Amino acid sequence: MSRVAALTAADVSALSGRPLGTIYRLASEQRWRRHREAGKVFYLLEDVEHLLVTTPTAKIH
Repeated sequence: MSRVAALTAADVSALSGRPLGTIYRLASEQRWRRHREAGKVFYLLEDVEHLLVTTPTAKIH
């Protein structure tokens, strides 16, 4: 099997500045492709890269 660029949800959270729960929600809503390796879930970089180049918007209360 060829190697693909992939990140864990924790990686995506740290890189994007978004909470981990938000990453799981986005992964589900946007149907990010994933694979398991050594008990960890990895999301394909191709599916999450748009999130990494955008700035999170602040919530206004």
